[in-house]
Amino acid sequence: MNHTATDVRLIEVAIRLFAHHGFHGTSVRRITREAGTNLGAVTYHFGGKRELYEQAFVACIGPLAERLGRTLAGEGEPLARLEAALELFMEYLQERPELPQLMLQETVAGRRPPPRALALLQGILGGLARVIGEGQAAGEIRGGDPRLMAVSVVSQPLHLTVATRVIEGLEPGDPKTRARLLEHARSFIRHGLGPGLDSTVEEA
Repeated sequence: MNHTATDVRLIEVAIRLFAHHGFHGTSVRRITREAGTNLGAVTYHFGGKRELYEQAFVACIGPLAERLGRTLAGEGEPLARLEAALELFMEYLQERPELPQLMLQETVAGRRPPPRALALLQGILGGLARVIGEGQAAGEIRGGDPRLMAVSVVSQPLHLTVATRVIEGLEPGDPKTRARLLEHARSFIRHGLGPGLDSTVEEA
């Protein structure tokens, strides 16, 4: 879908506001005011607030899904591709710092993300699970449910990014902090997925 300059402005404002205040805590009036458009712009350009909400999710997750897809489909051993995907994810969160909070708003509220965003997220998890399955077949990655292990991989960058806001001495925008988080996540994934551990989780 090709977006006009007004579309893009509304989406960017919506991403920020939805991430901080959630769907119900964000009014169309505030979105249009901060985007510098008239009150009817959301309906005219998107059809309504719910459709804009979905577009905001897709704008956040779509580029990440595309980049991760290329990385996971690339060359190299499965564990190395997972580490590369992890690094890419953490780099992307510097571009889109609103993404963790936007996703957690839905999780905390007990809701699923909008359908198109959910499909993208499921695609990311599916790609990770396939690579994990390859690693298991090669004996490089321990046994266990690849889908749950994929969730663990995704959880590292998301929750570590959020945690920097409450852990003393860690500044989210500091390059040294980002390097520490990446190395911690790599080590956690490497040891958590490595073949040295026996899984106690039954296969689904």
